[in-house]
Amino acid sequence: MQGRETTLSVIPIPVVVIALLAAAFFLVSMASFARAANISGKAATVKGQITAVSSYARTVTVKPITGLSQEKTADIYTFFVNRKTGITACAQNRTFYALGSNQKVNVSYHRLNGKLVADSIDIQGTDLASCYIY
Repeated sequence: MQGRETTLSVIPIPVVVIALLAAAFFLVSMASFARAANISGKAATVKGQITAVSSYARTVTVKPITGLSQEKTADIYTFFVNRKTGITACAQNRTFYALGSNQKVNVSYHRLNGKLVADSIDIQGTDLASCYIY
């Protein structure tokens, strides 16, 4: 076996092209997934008045008070409320069923898959009598 040289076989060009295309497709799909999921972690807030509550869809629709929302592109916002959403009034924890139309609220939220998900909802303007539980 002397005199026999070992050489690496050359990878055919079509295989290299297919591998590069597959890698490029993977990178593009991951970038669009990250954009759709809004992994940036930016939270936003809206201060406004509740116009609708849907217990079936677990959503709250809020009309922002003019000039106080960070995103000025929408007239109304519909937020999804999940188990992680903190709802408070008078510095006390409340449930989803404490939310009602015409209440003034501060909503902290983030975007997830194109939907607005409420992180916290603070009910504002409640009178002191309603803060105490008898």
